[in-house]
Amino acid sequence: MNRRHSSSIRRAFGALSLVFSSAGCLGGQTGTEGTGTTTKDPEVDTGGGSSCVAQATALTASEVSPLGFSVESLLTVATGSRAASLAWSAVPPELSGFGPEQGTSSITIGVEASSRGARFVHWTPRATGPDVGGCAPDEVQIDAQVAFATAGGALSERFQAVLHATRVEAVQLTLSLPLATLNGTFNVSPRAGVRTDALVLDATITADSTSGTLRGQLEQTAGMTQSVRFFTYACWPAGADVCLGL
Repeated sequence: MNRRHSSSIRRAFGALSLVFSSAGCLGGQTGTEGTGTTTKDPEVDTGGGSSCVAQATALTASEVSPLGFSVESLLTVATGSRAASLAWSAVPPELSGFGPEQGTSSITIGVEASSRGARFVHWTPRATGPDVGGCAPDEVQIDAQVAFATAGGALSERFQAVLHATRVEAVQLTLSLPLATLNGTFNVSPRAGVRTDALVLDATITADSTSGTLRGQLEQTAGMTQSVRFFTYACWPAGADVCLGL
């Protein structure tokens, strides 16, 4: 059974006060998903892929990026606290249970970021030829401190992250959080032959709302056969398109 060690919630989420930190991930509690390879100056969030090369250009706060918006305008959209209703899924066959929250709850996500370290990122294929796939679209990346908590205490997390934006109206965030390092009371009980080690947060943040999912990869082994699939533990806002099919 994968289970985090209980720890007290040090402060009310509504009084969230985070200190901005530079690029990268904090300890073992964060990870990123993306495309490309890391460049040294400025630091770029690439997720460890190798098919494309990331080319980064530092941006000042008021400078308009090649995408047509400034870091300042994006920070206006991204920073602050958002709340949404949260729908927890039913227990899948691979697990004997997960919790402790069930049914409908709520989630709060807080973001604090600054223009320091912001960059415009363009990817180009590492190789050429007819079989070479495409790269991720151009984007602006901003380093941030992110916190999220669920109403029932299952999750009460804080981490460094990278915000991704291809348009000024919204930023995206994807992080893989090891179950063993979570600060809330969230726990997962896999059945025999099943392994799951992390909780993946996928979130979209706009000026006045947030939507997303909490999911995990379930690896099941039966004899010589192995299967892997993603399972969505919860989604928000409850009843939205992102929650369909759970």
